[in-house]
Order: sequence, then structure tokens, then C-alpha cells
Amino acid sequence: MFEDMTREEAIDHMLEQFAIHCDGNDQQAHALATERNAGFASPETVAQATGHLIKDNYLSEKYSFWNIPFGHYATVWAWADEMGTPDPMIPGQIIQLHVFGEHAQRKTYVMIDVSNGSIFYINSSKEGGEGGYNSRNWKRIEQVTKLWKAGDSDCAVGQNMNLTASTRRFSRLRFHIKGLGTQFTLETPAVDNPVIMFTGIGSSEKSIWNIRIELTNYRDNVVLRFTKCRLATIHGNGTIDFTDDTGFTIAGIEGIY
Repeated sequence: MFEDMTREEAIDHMLEQFAIHCDGNDQQAHALATERNAGFASPETVAQATGHLIKDNYLSEKYSFWNIPFGHYATVWAWADEMGTPDPMIPGQIIQLHVFGEHAQRKTYVMIDVSNGSIFYINSSKEGGEGGYNSRNWKRIEQVTKLWKAGDSDCAVGQNMNLTASTRRFSRLRFHIKGLGTQFTLETPAVDNPVIMFTGIGSSEKSIWNIRIELTNYRDNVVLRFTKCRLATIHGNGTIDFTDDTGFTIAGIEGIY
């Protein structure tokens, strides 16, 4: 490192590194640059202060879940016996675990599944979890991504929608559909070639409408084609009419994880 520096650069670098460990004044020449401990800063303290996580895949062998010290960890999920495992995680999954709080009773845990970005949290107001209206169950923070929004016109049957990400990155898809003089918001599993089916009832007409919309994925699931729309109209006298492409359009799509 130092061979590529000038004398002045090397001195500046050494002083900067020394200042990380020795931040004080004339009365406390070696005071730690935090309020928690006097003396030199540990490597872990410096790492966390600069945004780095403590890497420890054996954290569960050192601490029970509710006794994990405040800090930020790169570890694996291994507290299933104490806390249960939130879906869709599995024991041994690589996670980021962030532990915040005021003291041992008031703690907040935020867990991120590194493989897919799912975020879970637990809040407590008594030692060992729960307290007040808190529970010992993980809560999942829903993440919503706008995949497509209509521009000058909505998407009609036979047209394509260029998505901002593959549908396979999500667990559910939310569609905003227009038709029958109103708008429907519907969710479906993020499967390849999704099919949406729903029902509408007229406010004054004695009819019920059953709608089936078929979509087809192209180009690694980043292009979605509005393939077909089929409408079954059930009249008050019991007769049923079937029609295709009856003016339904798609105004927007969101991916949910």
C-alpha cells in the first residue's frame, strides 16, 4: 500500500488510521470515539461505525435470540427452536440481522434474507419478547415494485407490456384492470402465463359477468402479452352468453414480494 504513496500521503493515511483508534482530548487522550467504552476502539466497533457487518455464522451458539447484543451481523438463520422460521426462509439461510434498542426490554430486530431481499422484523417491549401489543411472531415487510404503467393508452387484447423486471422475482402480481365502466384491482400468484378470473355484478342490470383474462410471458418473463379476454354474461332469465375481447384493458401491474 505505502509503496504507491508519497511521503505526505503515507503520513496522512497513518494519522487517519490512528485517529480512528484514538479520538480524545488533552484530558482523555485515548477516549473511544463512542460513548459506550473508554480505550481503543475494537475492530468490530470500527467496522460497524463504518457500515460493515460483523461476520459470524456461529452467532446462535453464543447467544439465545433475545440476548443477541445490539449490533449488525452477517450470519445464518439458526434460532428456529426459539422463534420459528418465517416463510419462505429455511434454517441455515444467509441473513443480515440488525439489532437495535434502548435496553434489554425494548429491542427491535430487522432480518434480511440475503438470497431474495425479503425483510422481516420483530419489536419487543419486555425482556424475552412480546410486551404491550407486540408479539413473538416475525412480521414481513411487503415490498412492491411497479412493473408496468399505461402511457397514453391502456393495454388491450393482443398488445405487449414491457416490464421493468422479470415476474419470477416476485411471489404475487397485482393487476389494475378497467372494464364494465369501473376498475378492478386483483392479485394472482406470480406464475408463468398467469390467468385472472373474477366476477362483476351490475348495480341495476339483472346480470352477472364472469371474466377470464389470459396473459403470456415472453423474453425471460420481462414481456407480458395480454393474450385473451373472455366474458360470460349470466342474464336474469338464466341464459348465458359468451363473448371475447369485450373492451377490458390493463392499466398497471405491480410485483409484490
